Amino acid sequence: MLYGGCREAMIFSEKEQSLLGHHAAEVEPRLRRNLLRAIMEEKVLRISRGTVIGGAKLGVFTGLYCATEQYMALYRNTHDTLNVVAAGSLTAATFGLILPGSMTWRLRSAFLGSVIGATLGVPLGLLQSFLAKYSNAPEIEKETKQQVSVQEHDSVGDAIRRLEDRVSSQKSGN
Repeated sequence: MLYGGCREAMIFSEKEQSLLGHHAAEVEPRLRRNLLRAIMEEKVLRISRGTVIGGAKLGVFTGLYCATEQYMALYRNTHDTLNVVAAGSLTAATFGLILPGSMTWRLRSAFLGSVIGATLGVPLGLLQSFLAKYSNAPEIEKETKQQVSVQEHDSVGDAIRRLEDRVSSQKSGN
């Protein structure tokens, strides 16, 4: 968001100086105030627009990274470095595709982004795996064992068995 707002402010400040430089001395004070007000309004709108668009782009790439990492974890049924590498590579390649330029330039940028994303993903994935291993490993193992025992345990079948036992005990008791 900050990058988008700052970029728009810098672009517009060059335009603002060119507008004020030509017209500042030639214009009467009332028209000069109106010109300055119009310039400031346009500057605020452009900075706001840049901030919103920059934040939206950041949100899309963050969502793409997290979704890819979680999909890989679910698909492979493990949380490891490869998930981070794949997510970083895909996200950086997508970023390379949206850069301005010809299609050849975009494909080149996507390939370079994929390589950079994978390269940065390896140490980050190793760090994430290391921290996960030593921070809450007993809790994860306990949750995994509970999930497996719940899956192996047939609660509907047990409920039917209990109901049948209760009905048969009532019949034999009468």
